[in-house]
Amino acid sequence: MSVARDPLEVEGIARPAEPADASRSLVGCGSPGPDTRLLIVDPGSHEPLDDGAVGEIWVNSPSVARGYWRRPEESTATFGARTSTGEGPYLRTGDLGFLLDGELFVAGRMKDLIVINGRNHHPVDIERVCESSVAGIRRNCGAAFAVEDDERATERLVLVYEADPGGEEQYAASVDSIRRTVSMELSVPPYGVVLVRPRTIPKTSSGKVQRWLTRRQYLAGELEELARWQAVRGGGKS
Repeated sequence: MSVARDPLEVEGIARPAEPADASRSLVGCGSPGPDTRLLIVDPGSHEPLDDGAVGEIWVNSPSVARGYWRRPEESTATFGARTSTGEGPYLRTGDLGFLLDGELFVAGRMKDLIVINGRNHHPVDIERVCESSVAGIRRNCGAAFAVEDDERATERLVLVYEADPGGEEQYAASVDSIRRTVSMELSVPPYGVVLVRPRTIPKTSSGKVQRWLTRRQYLAGELEELARWQAVRGGGKS
């Protein structure tokens, strides 16, 4: 499904894209089964949302576990959630999405959401744009995440990617290409771009990039860097 990007990123509303709209493609996950109750809920107020509104996906189903082993408080918060009217219990999935004509669309993970200048961005979208357009970086070996700008009370975008073997000129070209691509395609100017050695991005045992661990390594200066670009106040780079 092709949805208009501006309402989705600014208002959290999924509206079918018109020909003149900047758009984003989302793949539907189908409709819930007969024994499954699925809600889209405002994660702060726990108010159920209307069709097309983006919120947290909550699930009630016989297939949902009772909770975490010997972690009663976390189990209640995650597996025993109730709406503002007391309906429940539901599993809070931590995923963001919306329902449209009975079909579920997943937009991303709540904890990974990047908010810049009032617009919501999902790391997977930023990473997909880079990997489809930028030469010299390894596919499925990068992380987009936000770091806080305390002075401006906002978030800044950082991208970390494993680089293909090469030299300084190749690394510099890849860094510049990432900056241009993200700025032009998504209208989000990166704050920092880092290229690291192959096989050094932290991943789970199933091969998923660990964005939060990569972010922690970035902030702690623990990445095995090959090249780095970072914006400075007033423009330019450091």
